[in-house]
Amino acid sequence: MEGYVYVMSNKAMPGLVKVGYTTNTPAERAAQLNGTHSPHPVEVESCIQVSDPRAIERAAHQHLRAHHEGKEWFRCSLEVAIAAVKRSAGEVAKNEFSRADEEKRQAAARAEIGAMAQAQRRMQAEEDRKTALRREVDAKFEPRLAVGIGPSFMKVWGWCCLASFVGLGFLNSATFGGVLFGGGLLGAMLAFVVKGLLGDRAAKTPEYRAAAAERQQALDAIDRSGPPPVAQATTKPASQGPVPSMAASPPTRKPTVQTTPSWVTAAAAPKASTSSRSEAPAQIPITSGYPVVLPAMPIALDKSPEIRARERAARQAQDSSA
Repeated sequence: MEGYVYVMSNKAMPGLVKVGYTTNTPAERAAQLNGTHSPHPVEVESCIQVSDPRAIERAAHQHLRAHHEGKEWFRCSLEVAIAAVKRSAGEVAKNEFSRADEEKRQAAARAEIGAMAQAQRRMQAEEDRKTALRREVDAKFEPRLAVGIGPSFMKVWGWCCLASFVGLGFLNSATFGGVLFGGGLLGAMLAFVVKGLLGDRAAKTPEYRAAAAERQQALDAIDRSGPPPVAQATTKPASQGPVPSMAASPPTRKPTVQTTPSWVTAAAAPKASTSSRSEAPAQIPITSGYPVVLPAMPIALDKSPEIRARERAARQAQDSSA
């Protein structure tokens, strides 16, 4: 007796799966298991149609004996339970159903339908854009192409009818009704001929030909054009870190800076003055990776005018005493 070996799950019992068999359809068996005792329905995760479902169920239970929780429920993953059922069925399985595979197929079908709908919307938007551009071209060249159309048919027909009335009026045997009817009919036939001749003559003018050629080039350019490019925001990927500054010091090498000699501070201390020129410049932090060695010779500090005057007086006093 043929039947189905199924794998079911319930959100109310996470981590547990039910492995059983039924001679009906798995959907009918799931409907039988659904009741008021569970807040969530039983879902058919997988099923296989076999000729002896009871034997296949026993073999699957034997493979899953280490995960047995109670009755037909096993504490294992869906993959483990489905693999046990497939291994037990072997080559006798006829039809196989997997809810995960079915959901993937449905998602792929929905994605394909969405892509087709999006492509159709893009095609329609592109056609609407080209139609609007063609209308703009026609409106732009309409005044220049009007010279090739010539006078309107009603105007030509009116003049031809007038000429026909005059011509038929000179006939002695013509009646008033005959002149009206014959003049209108003859005027219409003459109007077709004259309208065609005037239109051909106007279409051969250089102005009309130039305008028609420019209009056709503009329409061809619209037909060859593609959709406008979509503007994309240039954002830095999240995986990239902050951009290092070019002024930052190399992290692998520390600068070697010699300590300022004591003679520099000793010379600058007694000669402090209110003038900014006599003050030693502040030390600037060095960020390069090369050692900086101060010169061995003393550095002459910039002196204020008061200090220079005192030194000059002292030298003059020494010279006079000598």
